[in-house]
Amino acid sequence: MLFPTREPLIDRDEVAFYFAALLTYSHSGGCPSHIKSVLDEYRMAVTNVSKHSDADAWEAHKSSLRDKVLLDLQGKGLIHRFQEEMKIVQEGRADFNRMQQVVPGLWLGSFHPANDRYQLRTQGITHICCCVNLPPRFPSDFEYHVIPADDTPSENISRFFPKAIEFIRDAIHRGGKVLVHCGAGISRAPTICTAFLMDEFHLPMDKALNLVQTQRPFASPNTGFMAQLRVLDSSLAVRRNSKGAAGGESANPGPAGPAAAPPAIAVGHLAAQPKRERNE
Repeated sequence: MLFPTREPLIDRDEVAFYFAALLTYSHSGGCPSHIKSVLDEYRMAVTNVSKHSDADAWEAHKSSLRDKVLLDLQGKGLIHRFQEEMKIVQEGRADFNRMQQVVPGLWLGSFHPANDRYQLRTQGITHICCCVNLPPRFPSDFEYHVIPADDTPSENISRFFPKAIEFIRDAIHRGGKVLVHCGAGISRAPTICTAFLMDEFHLPMDKALNLVQTQRPFASPNTGFMAQLRVLDSSLAVRRNSKGAAGGESANPGPAGPAAAPPAIAVGHLAAQPKRERNE
């Protein structure tokens, strides 16, 4: 695994700006589509750690995106509400600064809790799946799996699905707790969590993503990641149908089938169950 020679920093205030803007719009009738696109581009700019040849131009690009959002907020009379939300996020009083449990054993969050040893230990985290190309923060305290992915629609994140799913599954089977995190906990980490739920519990993509978003409402994989999850959805459906036909079983298990139990119940018993065979 090749990490950047000098650890890039994800600026907390830049991420706070993104979250504060989302909160402001969510409490004021929703975010206009053109501003949502600007915010998505801004999030990718501030949470990706890839180096850029012209740092000044990149900073100017981020500043331009922020100005577009601030201009819209000002025009809608929301600038004071935004400033209040910004203070809440910066002081750590917003859920974005915390990790959320998707199902027992699987947690989702941003880089904030991943860099907070106390919070990690308080929640009993034993394994960390870092979806940012950064070296492990606490390598002596937790077991890490690093996914060097950028939050861009062109990123082939699906190439990381098999090893990430296996890392999460093995940790939970051994009674551990896994935090899957990226820069903001919006796109990359939710994509990995969704892929795990789809594979582990035979859930269709929409139900798996809904489960993730129920616990972290602002989780929103970018358009490219959504397309790759749909491909995985189709692949898993074919696999289930093939197994059902080969075994003379229904492709859709009934009440006694392995995927019938709600995920929150099923994962809770994983540590006590033998690992099932895989055809990967």
